[in-house]
Formats: sequence, structure tokens, C-alpha cells
Amino acid sequence: MAGVTEGVTVWAVRLGTLDEGAKGRLELLPPELVFTAEKAGPTLRIPLAEIRRVRRTLGSPVMVVHHGKDAVAFYFAQPPRLRFAGESSRRPRDRMSSIAYLAGRNPTRRDRVKGWVGRVRDAAREAGGL
Repeated sequence: MAGVTEGVTVWAVRLGTLDEGAKGRLELLPPELVFTAEKAGPTLRIPLAEIRRVRRTLGSPVMVVHHGKDAVAFYFAQPPRLRFAGESSRRPRDRMSSIAYLAGRNPTRRDRVKGWVGRVRDAAREAGGL
């Protein structure tokens, strides 16, 4: 089975919710992928056997992990604001601003994100996920 992977600082955002995300430490500790928030908050433990899909969002430093019926995005750079005051962030200009922000941080983090995606995929396969 895949071994422990040295932790990395990320921001975790539960997709499909109004979660603004939390900064913390992501570690691959078989049989789980573990996110521990920097400030008081619950620890997110994702059993590797429950992971259905792991992917890197192209052009951005983001790894998305689908597990059970949920999905979590792990940002390897501080994410842009997900909601904007007084509106729902659906305006094209706001979306483009967020995309440009993440794309600008991608080149220095691309290899790290790809490495994490590969390690999580391998560990999930070994645990019976994917």
C-alpha cells in the first residue's frame, strides 16, 4: 500500500455548498486522505476506498476529490473569493477574474498538484476505490 505522503498546506472547499473553505494541512495517511484545518474546525477524513475520482482542474492549482456523494476541492494556492458582496458571483467579469487569479498561480504549483493527484489515485486504487 502507498505510504505516508508528507503533508502540504492547502485550502479545502466542499463543492456544492456555501462553504468558503478553510486553510489547513493535507496528508495522505492510508487508509485515509486527511485534511486538518489550521484554525478550530473539524478534521476531514476521506477513506481512500470511498474515493470515486481524483482530478486536477486544468490551468489551476486545484485537485478535486469525489468521494461517496460529495466532492472537495483542495486549492494549492489561496482561493479567490467564492462569493462577492451583494451578488452570486455569476457575472462573467467576476468569474474571469477568479480564473485569471488561479491561472497565474498554476505554473509554480502544477507539478506538486500533479504529484498529489497521482499519489491519491494510486492509494485509492490500492484501497479498493476508483
